[in-house]
Amino acid sequence: MSNHPSLYRTAVLFLCLAAALFAAPARGQGAQEAPTTAKVRVLILPLSGTPPRVGWAKPHGIFRRDTIAAVSRILLDQGFFEVVPDEEVVAAGGGEDIPPWRWLQDDLDLVKRVGRAVRADFAVVNTREFIQGHNYRSQVICLNLWTGKKFTDSYMIAPSTSPEAFGEENRKAFRRYYRKLFQEAKADLLKISLRKAESLAAAKPGLQAERAAVAREDLLGETKLPGGLPEDAFLEAEPQPRPARKGAGEIAPLRKGARAGKTRIVVYDFASPENLSVPSLILTEALREELLKRGDFVLVNREDLGRLAGEMKVQQSGMIDEKQAVRLGKGLAAAEAVTGRLHTLGNTYILQAKRTDIETMGTLSIGSLKCPVGREEELLAQMPLLAKKLAGD
Repeated sequence: MSNHPSLYRTAVLFLCLAAALFAAPARGQGAQEAPTTAKVRVLILPLSGTPPRVGWAKPHGIFRRDTIAAVSRILLDQGFFEVVPDEEVVAAGGGEDIPPWRWLQDDLDLVKRVGRAVRADFAVVNTREFIQGHNYRSQVICLNLWTGKKFTDSYMIAPSTSPEAFGEENRKAFRRYYRKLFQEAKADLLKISLRKAESLAAAKPGLQAERAAVAREDLLGETKLPGGLPEDAFLEAEPQPRPARKGAGEIAPLRKGARAGKTRIVVYDFASPENLSVPSLILTEALREELLKRGDFVLVNREDLGRLAGEMKVQQSGMIDEKQAVRLGKGLAAAEAVTGRLHTLGNTYILQAKRTDIETMGTLSIGSLKCPVGREEELLAQMPLLAKKLAGD
């Protein structure tokens, strides 16, 4: 070796690089930079597949830009997602010039590699292609970058007279798809947010001390909530019989956005400790979906709720006070409101909620769920039961 110093140096360098590569664990096996938030980080990747003979009315660059903007808006409105900036995707090797087939081959291998490079938890791949019969097909693949699990759906869009109209149809279709996506992926979303919440808590000694104090108080049977309220104070009010409204028995004018025979209801984001704020948003969304599926209610759109809350300069969380709930509810033409909170007692998660008549402020129904820490999926499994309780069944 002494006669070949350059060969020796090359061999040493190779061994060092190999050691570094083998020492680095793969994503999904514990390797990830410490998160700065418990929000689920999403990579959005629009792809243009088979075009019509005359080419795309909206060039791929514009389609990519508009799709990222539209999907980002839908996800960010939920409150528990963050979107990877497109410049980070391009810098990680995900440039616009890579052909669609390259992204989709080998079980989305390139998507996975770029997703890991930008610290994403999920990738949303949205492809468009021309189908015989002058229709366009849009396919969406949602990929869990931790587990490799995929959620897919596709929908057809008839051609329109303008790219703008086509884009609007595509946005509407994705909103419909998002509902299905959330139902299928909500357990994954909750697990990821809780995993990140635990990482954040471990990095904050003050929070750890606060949780230890809560656990100690719980063992002593002295647990109190902020403001000196006992743990069950949130549910202490017994549901009151709903009073007959003025004009009962008659066909009354519908409230704005309501449908005949259905009650317009607003579901406020659940209150929670700071470290559980993102999981509580996911659970709030899960309850909204269950109430919507029942068919008894017309739910206030979350985007409208956020917009009005901003205009009125009030919070929209489960800690909202009664006056704020009334003001917001009336501004949204809602008849009823659901408020709630998520918190822990020792090693138990507790989710509590109540439904209130906005006009009389009377409690109409109450409900709660519990599960051990580490088995949070039980809260999602029991969500139909909570919706049933709140509906008064």
